[in-house]
Amino acid sequence: MSGKFQQKSISVTVTNPRTMDEDLERAELAIRADISSESRGGILITRTSPTTFVVAASDDVPHGQTHAKWLEKP
Repeated sequence: MSGKFQQKSISVTVTNPRTMDEDLERAELAIRADISSESRGGILITRTSPTTFVVAASDDVPHGQTHAKWLEKP
């Protein structure tokens, strides 16, 4: 398969700061499992508000890596 990933993303709303890392890790693992057969690209976690994140497959992230970007500062 060539070209860009199909849009694969999960929105995560954090309701408890203590579980934020676990919530994001679950979403990351779900996306990683979904893209594993494509074996290219990585995962980008984008903070869009203080409590909202989007975890998505990204061709801009090297395979096997996860990068984060904050559109909204904590």
